[in-house]
Amino acid sequence: MSRMVHQQEEELSDYRIDYLLVDSIKSYYGIVDGLTLDPVWIPKSAVGKDLRIKHWWINQYKSGKSIRTKVETKVVQTKLKHFFNSK
Repeated sequence: MSRMVHQQEEELSDYRIDYLLVDSIKSYYGIVDGLTLDPVWIPKSAVGKDLRIKHWWINQYKSGKSIRTKVETKVVQTKLKHFFNSK
């Protein structure tokens, strides 16, 4: 049991979500302290209970392979759907 907890601690980086704007079902939208200036979408699977970010997501973000565009597309589609249905 302690080995599993220790392994999970190793996965977490020193980066954490500093300013949380949105807490959706599957992701967070916020600013990562020391990494981003603008808010980004971060999957909840990449965030610990104390809002620290896991190393795999940090590496993915730094390499430019962030998955935030998929989530942003869904948000835009939802807004357009509401716009067209309101008329």
